[in-house]
Amino acid sequence: MDTSLASTINDTELEDVNATLKDADANTVLAWAASAGPVAMISSFGAQAAVLLHMANRMNPGLPVVAIDTGFLPPETYRYMEELKERLDLNLIVVNNSEWSAARIEAIHGKLWEKDDEQSHKLYGSLTKTTPLAAALDAIEPRPLIMLSGVRGTQTAARAKMPRVSRQGGGRLKVLPLLRMTDEEVHEHYLEHDLPFHPLVAEGYVTIGDWHSSRALKPGETADDARKTRFGGKFEECGLHVDTPETTAAPAETRSALDILEPTAVHQKTGLRTHLVKKKLEDGEMCRKCKDVQNKLEKDGLMDVIGGVSIADMTDSTSDGLTLASHFDEKKAPFFIVQEGEEPWKVIYSYGQWKRAMKNSQAEAAGLCL
Repeated sequence: MDTSLASTINDTELEDVNATLKDADANTVLAWAASAGPVAMISSFGAQAAVLLHMANRMNPGLPVVAIDTGFLPPETYRYMEELKERLDLNLIVVNNSEWSAARIEAIHGKLWEKDDEQSHKLYGSLTKTTPLAAALDAIEPRPLIMLSGVRGTQTAARAKMPRVSRQGGGRLKVLPLLRMTDEEVHEHYLEHDLPFHPLVAEGYVTIGDWHSSRALKPGETADDARKTRFGGKFEECGLHVDTPETTAAPAETRSALDILEPTAVHQKTGLRTHLVKKKLEDGEMCRKCKDVQNKLEKDGLMDVIGGVSIADMTDSTSDGLTLASHFDEKKAPFFIVQEGEEPWKVIYSYGQWKRAMKNSQAEAAGLCL
């Protein structure tokens, strides 16, 4: 049985960790991650990737480093991967979506990266990044519960609001050691440790992703214009760091409410199935009432009654929680969705009302009258 901190930490403890690590330096965060459970790292091998690769592998030699081959990376990035693999002695794992090659994506969905709508952008990120990443992490032994990422707060507005540690799909925690690191500190680390720069940096690139949606700075632009050089300036995020689903199921756009609810486990004592929907705010934090309900469930010893959880992510219109909220026309969160036998699912908003329903069902199962 896994008893690591990452596998047992509750929401209150996670808040305490974030308060402690909020302004900590990268090495302190890396040390906490190493103590919390099995660690892996994801890397884009982009313009500033060598810093975390160097720091993390030095503290935890041989940790798995997962690189996602979208099928659209510039040739320079593939060669840079190999250079850093040899230079830093990385345990590199390169993965892709075997079901959705670059050619198949374009043939079936068209050039998603050229479209202006958010749904196409999210679908592209799901097919090329989040889906193969989830599969790769699940295949690593021992299964990593800590996922390191080189995201920094100065890169986008969304990233500036991210917590140091957050819950991810598959029961993992994402940890951002470099979140408070400045551009100047990154550059100094390269020079101090004689790390090689990505070849495209010399050509004016300040952020590097897929070849079709990355460009060099134009005359008159500075590093402050970095996000304009990705996706034509239409989207700040690549889809990997904002859209990290609570579960590793199929992309939400193909899942109906009943598909989401189907895996919800039956509680043996009550005979009911309960699915909890919680709300994640734009800053990555759970809503205040969601935290209150979580604390009540833990205090009352009722966590085992919850057979499934979905997150209504306010940065992702296709998240499972928002799909359920729309289906049941529920405007507030958190809320419980309950089913008895083959009866239709029904929504219970109040924690007290849900708790009474569970007690009544348990009493009835035991042949008692309340």
